[in-house]
Amino acid sequence: MNTIILIINLIVIFLAVGVLWFVYQKDKSKDPYAKNKFAKRIFVFSVIIVVLNASIYIIKTKEETNTKKDIARIAAFVGKLSEPTQKEVESEIDKEFKAEFKKKKKIALEKYQKGINAFNGKKYKTAISHFEGAIGIFAIPSFYIFRGIGYTFTNQFDKAIADYNKAIELKPDYAGAYNNRGGVWFKKGDYDNAFSDYDKAIQLKPDYAEAYSNRGIAWRQKGDYDKAISDYDKAIQLKPDYAGAYNSRGGVWFKKGDYDNAIEDINKAIELEPDYAEAYNSRGGIWFVKGDYDNAIEDINKAIQLKPDYAEAYNNRGIAWQHKSDYEKAIDDFNKAIQLKPDYAGAYNNRGIAWRQKGDYDKAISDYDKVIELKPDYTPAYNSRGSTWFIRGDYDKAISDYNKAIEINPRYGSAYNNRGSVYFKKGQYDNAISDYSKAIEINPKHADAYYNRGWAYHNKSQYDNAISDYNKSIEINPKDADAYNNRGIAIHHYRKEG
Repeated sequence: MNTIILIINLIVIFLAVGVLWFVYQKDKSKDPYAKNKFAKRIFVFSVIIVVLNASIYIIKTKEETNTKKDIARIAAFVGKLSEPTQKEVESEIDKEFKAEFKKKKKIALEKYQKGINAFNGKKYKTAISHFEGAIGIFAIPSFYIFRGIGYTFTNQFDKAIADYNKAIELKPDYAGAYNNRGGVWFKKGDYDNAFSDYDKAIQLKPDYAEAYSNRGIAWRQKGDYDKAISDYDKAIQLKPDYAGAYNSRGGVWFKKGDYDNAIEDINKAIELEPDYAEAYNSRGGIWFVKGDYDNAIEDINKAIQLKPDYAEAYNNRGIAWQHKSDYEKAIDDFNKAIQLKPDYAGAYNNRGIAWRQKGDYDKAISDYDKVIELKPDYTPAYNSRGSTWFIRGDYDKAISDYNKAIEINPRYGSAYNNRGSVYFKKGQYDNAISDYSKAIEINPKHADAYYNRGWAYHNKSQYDNAISDYNKSIEINPKDADAYNNRGIAIHHYRKEG
């Protein structure tokens, strides 16, 4: 402060003397007393400077005295003054942060709860929005998992995978994230990546029953039923009350043709979870295959009662009504399935079959076309459309559709059986027998294929082969009156020729 005052004084003095000297030089030639006036002015200016500095000094001294008195009074009141330590400063910052953290945590948890409620109400887009908000507050793995589930339910598979990737990036040992991502790969048809993720989930969490069950589903889809059952066995061993694993294992027994074990497992699932709509639907499917359509419809009714928006159950009940020749009820159920799930290719296909059975071939073909538009690799649609062309007598179009079905799925036995029937109609018995044989190779319990091949042998006058095939058809389906009738005719011709 003193240095500043000194500098200001020097500047003022320099400027003032300069001005006075300029005036003196101007006046000295005109005024003989100019020199004396200059001296007086210098004297007056000097006095002014001295007085001003003295005043500043007095004021400054008084302020310093007052400040010291104030400090003394404060010191007397609070005791010895001290600066806060770094620890104290950090403590105060932490305190403020925790308060802010609690506020953010509350908001995040509110969004989380709203997201869960939206999930429960099947409002998946709303759920995604809430979890997005939660992620904006705290980008933690669990929130990414939940949003990923939302994306999965809305078929936004790439976004779901991105969220599960992020969860794994944040928490590399998160078994649940690998399990969920495996489920998305499965839905995308990428079974190799699905297996890889399920394997990783099990590696990270060896007692992860759900991951074993999910891997079992993938094995079932690939047609490896033994590995599927092995995984379901492990899931049930780890979690004996796991109704889903019993239901899924029952589905594999069903695929293997072991209906007794299938029903036993599904009964267990229902015992564990009496409101398990999917299990009633599964058991209904088994009754259907066993030819017990009334029990099938009863079980599926229960599934629909428990889950009124269960499109697959309506579709399955429609198939049961079809086999009871109640096509109106069948079409009503297929309509409901399509209403609930507008992209349900299977329901369109089955409705097409019902239209065909009613003799409305144009509506049937329209439905098959819709299936193929929705799902170009859906083999049943090509197979069903081929059958409609066959009925209409357009054999070339029928063969073209069966060829496409077989091209997509070389193990599709029904397409071989049906194509064989077209060849039979065209009088190409050897081609027909070749196709029927392929259908039997794929499914040794294909009663219709044995019957059809028997009829082809019959028309080639190979009655011994015909009788053998009719026998097999009757063994598989003892209620096939045509098989008994044709076998009788073949035996008659065989004995006559013998």
